[in-house]
Amino acid sequence: MKRELPALFYKLLIIAATIIWGFSFVVVKDAVDAVSPAWLMGMRFVATAAILAVVFHETLHANFDTSHLFAGVVLGVLSFLGFWIQTIGITDTTPGRNAFLTATYCVMVPFLYWIAAKRRPTVFNLAAAVMCIAGVGFVSLGGDFTFTMRWGDG
Repeated sequence: MKRELPALFYKLLIIAATIIWGFSFVVVKDAVDAVSPAWLMGMRFVATAAILAVVFHETLHANFDTSHLFAGVVLGVLSFLGFWIQTIGITDTTPGRNAFLTATYCVMVPFLYWIAAKRRPTVFNLAAAVMCIAGVGFVSLGGDFTFTMRWGDG
């Protein structure tokens, strides 16, 4: 018999994930004072690979062939480059700005999907994009309400 968990449980999990995700930007900002972004990302990726290899060792063993290895290397390198560039950027901006600008990818996905699948974004996607651009504008305003974009924001 399968037992359903209350909806509140899942909402609390989303809140917990959000807190962990947001706090990680502060941790990374502090960490890049001690080690270079490449070393930090290298350590994170090696640790993640080791954990996933232990957790998914049976699946890994059953599917370890050249096609999966090639796809994994390509995706791993692209993922590493994305995280590395983001981590380099955090050295010249605040964790809040870095997190907000990183989260704008959520708004970009429907538009990239439009290019790939020829499926137009919805009115909700357009409204989210407008709000996101406004948010980027507010985040980019300095304390004296002048527009400032730092190298790390890019």
